[in-house]
Amino acid sequence: WIPQEWNVHVFGDLVEHIIDFRGRTPKKLGMDWGGGDILALSANNVQPGGIDVSREAYFGSARLYRKWMTSGETRTGDVLLTMEAPLGNVAQIPDGSKYILSQRVIALRFKTDLVLNDFPFWQMQANEFQQAMVRRSTGSTATGIQRAELVKLHFKAPPVGEQALIAERLFSIERKLVNEAASLEKQRQEKSGLMDDLLTGRVRVTPLLGQ
Repeated sequence: WIPQEWNVHVFGDLVEHIIDFRGRTPKKLGMDWGGGDILALSANNVQPGGIDVSREAYFGSARLYRKWMTSGETRTGDVLLTMEAPLGNVAQIPDGSKYILSQRVIALRFKTDLVLNDFPFWQMQANEFQQAMVRRSTGSTATGIQRAELVKLHFKAPPVGEQALIAERLFSIERKLVNEAASLEKQRQEKSGLMDDLLTGRVRVTPLLGQ
């Protein structure tokens, strides 16, 4: 059941452009990693909700970038999806920097008259879409979904104006969660420091008891 104003689309009909260079490696292009500062986004870096550069990451040169990204560059807001190992991590291109799409990752750009990029970013993380990908996946030890199967999935979406409002609310909640988590961690560190001061005797407790 969905609201009357919503529509059910075939996922592939909403996609304007897919950037997919899976299987491409520097060796196959006669080159190596390094020599530059262009981040290569692999399934190791595309984590649920965002890009994690604290994990092992590779960087390429401008020359490697030109030879690699031959059928399109990423744009701010493009939706990233890991197609296998793991299946279903969703993130977004955060800025206008250059990125190399590496192992097991594709980028999706949507037709903005039908779907805003920000809406699929959230909808694709939802349990319903994730389970739909799993049902069409293959493999035993490392499950993955073929591109031909991904584009057949159903995708529910309201009018574009409502999509913008939904995405705005979700981003606002996410920012609040991040800020609250940072505040909590700061207070934990303060507590740890105070406990250390008190238990080692650097701060005397007796005057505090008098108060």
